[in-house]
Amino acid sequence: MEIEDIFSLGELFERVQVEQIFPDGKTFVDCIPKSSLASIRDRYAEEKNMKNFSLSIFVNANFDLPLVNSSEYTHAAGRPISE
Repeated sequence: MEIEDIFSLGELFERVQVEQIFPDGKTFVDCIPKSSLASIRDRYAEEKNMKNFSLSIFVNANFDLPLVNSSEYTHAAGRPISE
């Protein structure tokens, strides 16, 4: 049994990267598919040429985006780095 990864999405993967659906090239790679990649690939093939198709909406409907770690750190001028 061959394990698929997000790169196996072919045209879908390429379009997400080329059309810059995300601000960087790594975000989509870190997304979690909501169903099998084969079924997402098939769904994309069926929907991509529909009149009102939105790649961004499709991606958000079929993938969970990675959690963004945030920090509440703020720089205080003059404060020693050890603090």
